[in-house]
Amino acid sequence: MSLRKVKSSLIQAVELIMCSTCISNKYEPRFIVILAARTFGVKDVKKFIIERRYLGEEIPASDIL
Repeated sequence: MSLRKVKSSLIQAVELIMCSTCISNKYEPRFIVILAARTFGVKDVKKFIIERRYLGEEIPASDIL
């Protein structure tokens, strides 16, 4: 497993260090999904939440509101 620097697909200004598995599965860090939902609205991250394209616990609505 190797680590690479990549830009977040949800928040373009954010650079992340991610493993090759997460990159190939098109995952985003959980905190980025939450931050993007709070900043841009749920419609922009809906696919990530429904398809669970992040690691960690399920994201409840209370984390987004």
